[in-house]
Amino acid sequence: MRILAMFSAAFAAAAALCAYALPAAWGWLPGLCLAALAAALLLLHGDPVRRVRTIALGLAAGFLWCWADAGRLVPVRALCGEGQTIEAEVCSLPERTQYGYRCVTLLQGNRMQLYLRNAPEDAALGDRVRVTADVTETGNSLYLASNDILLLGFARGEAEWEYPEQVSLRYAPQRALLAVQRTITNCFPADTAPLAIALVTGDTSGLPYALQTAMSDAGISHIVAVSGMHVTLLLGVVRLLCLRRRRLTAGVGITVMVFFAAMLGFRPSVTRAVVMNAVLLLAPLLGRENDGPTSLCFALLLLLLPNPRAIANVGLQLSFAAVAGLQLFSGDLNGWLQGRLHVAALRERHPLPARLLRAICASLAATLGALAFTLPLAAWYFRSISLAAPLTNLLALPLFSLAFSLGCVTAVLGLVWLPLGRIAAWPAAWLLRLARGIVTTAAGLPYAAVYLNRTLLCVWLIAATGMFVIFLLQRRRQPGVFAACLAVTLTAAILGAALWETDPVSMTALDVGQGACTVLRGGGATFVVDCGGEGGEAAGETAARELRMGGETSVDGLILTHLDADHCNGAAQLMARVHVRRLFLPEQESDSREAILTAAERCGTEIVLVTEDLTLDFSGGSLQLFAPVLPGSRNCGLAALMSAGEYDILIPGDMPAAAECVLADTHSLPQVEVLVVGHHGAAGSTAPELLQAVSPEIAVISVGADNSYGHPAQAVLDRLTEAGAAVYRTDQAGDITITR
Repeated sequence: MRILAMFSAAFAAAAALCAYALPAAWGWLPGLCLAALAAALLLLHGDPVRRVRTIALGLAAGFLWCWADAGRLVPVRALCGEGQTIEAEVCSLPERTQYGYRCVTLLQGNRMQLYLRNAPEDAALGDRVRVTADVTETGNSLYLASNDILLLGFARGEAEWEYPEQVSLRYAPQRALLAVQRTITNCFPADTAPLAIALVTGDTSGLPYALQTAMSDAGISHIVAVSGMHVTLLLGVVRLLCLRRRRLTAGVGITVMVFFAAMLGFRPSVTRAVVMNAVLLLAPLLGRENDGPTSLCFALLLLLLPNPRAIANVGLQLSFAAVAGLQLFSGDLNGWLQGRLHVAALRERHPLPARLLRAICASLAATLGALAFTLPLAAWYFRSISLAAPLTNLLALPLFSLAFSLGCVTAVLGLVWLPLGRIAAWPAAWLLRLARGIVTTAAGLPYAAVYLNRTLLCVWLIAATGMFVIFLLQRRRQPGVFAACLAVTLTAAILGAALWETDPVSMTALDVGQGACTVLRGGGATFVVDCGGEGGEAAGETAARELRMGGETSVDGLILTHLDADHCNGAAQLMARVHVRRLFLPEQESDSREAILTAAERCGTEIVLVTEDLTLDFSGGSLQLFAPVLPGSRNCGLAALMSAGEYDILIPGDMPAAAECVLADTHSLPQVEVLVVGHHGAAGSTAPELLQAVSPEIAVISVGADNSYGHPAQAVLDRLTEAGAAVYRTDQAGDITITR
């Protein structure tokens, strides 16, 4: 590894230590110590000494740079305060949130994420916004810090919007991006335009949530995180237009790549690709050879200089980990695969099949090489691993690559003349439809992805990753031994997981934020009671992952106690991801009712309107559904009681106290082992009369952390304690599973 690579890698290591372990404000101490060490080593000579000196100097520079960057926070703190009138410049278009809008702004040159109650539809970059707000530091949020956001602003009232006559030229690339997105929207058919925009510009805000989760499970989400592949394809087009002339290609190519990166806001993955391709173009012209590790480390250094805390950016980590795996393993792995398949010998007799095999080997080698380092990161951050990734990338990646090139052509032609763009968009749209079909099919395969909520399967994943890395590092690779080890450990993990969950009855309250979603299992039957939360469709995905991780691709029933969004906004996503045999819901009017019924019909789910009590039997027990006891009363919906022998679980939904009293008076409720506390622990539920009737041993509260409603109420917690119930909360414990 060259001197620049060692220095850059050491600098990045220091930045990582300051981000995750050592406070940056103390970075001066190790920085000065290491600088002194590097100075002392100047007196010694030899290659090993030079390497140590370079690493010490890189670490010292990294620590001191992080310390200097931490000094920026001192003047920023002076901007914090409550109820102050601020005027900021808008540098990202407002995004709608559950409670209003948010956008990134510049407050006296410091990036601030501002939460607003209102925003005009014609808001544009460079606008000025004036509002009374509470301004605070971002605190310990590595996510915000990695994006160089130093402040948070929370508007207290309505914002005033000003539109300047002249806008700074620094917003020209982003305005060009918006023009490209509008052009793609106008050129592509409506069913493929969001995917085309995501593919060309990386903006996934228009992608359906179901497609995003399918791409994640299929292991091809990287295709809409614009990165090296996109930049390389763009550079390939430039090279063709420049007739492969080196100097012209370098000049035009670097200019186009930098503008492309500026359009996308210099995202880490794009910037890394631009730097590496620029080094690749300039090295021959400067009489230097291109060195992959040096280019990669130098790109990382350039990204960390403006903001060393960017080392904590997930996109940056995944991008660099993928390229590192490609550089270290993919070339050797590709050669080994081609050798095992005798591609060279086949090429002389059958050129076309040999070419196909070479493409397959290259695709598999690239996918597996990238996975070597990204797999543990994905497991840590996203709690899931795609097992379908090699197959999906082999089949769909060529289609997406061609569609990207055609999408760029569509954008250029569409800006010139819209009909020309629509002509170019027609084949690209069909490529996207075919690729989308491959992705959704792959994502629907059993165990297409492994979700890390089973201990034994997590252990297998760690073991498999270790075996894979060892396999790649071996000089003499023995695939038979590798495959046998994988098969044995996977079989043991699956059998262990199956034996682990032999309890006849269990309930799992999923952590869906301020919402409710409970999975009931017993006697071979599975029911989901409610499916909603803060993240909307994310609650349905959370439930689907809980089921699919255990090999369950269908459920016997989805029970929606009532149709408030926090209890049902994930229902459609759940029905799309797993087969729901029957949907039970009350006869209630709601804004979401029609969408849920339409989704049920589309998924072939039987719809049952519960107007009177029902009993659903399963082996060894039953699930009783109680019809609303106070029809017309707000939140008075269904209640569910699961019984298996003398073990009972009661879920009253969001029943108010008056309805709970009626339920206790009109029904013969048993003493229950588990009570899923009504209305997230609101003061108006969990009546003393109900607690006296059911005497729960365990109380589970599904509630969002730091929610604006103040749930659970202290009065409810006191009543549960007086009733002798042990209290568990999803905001404190995450997913809660209780088995008999």
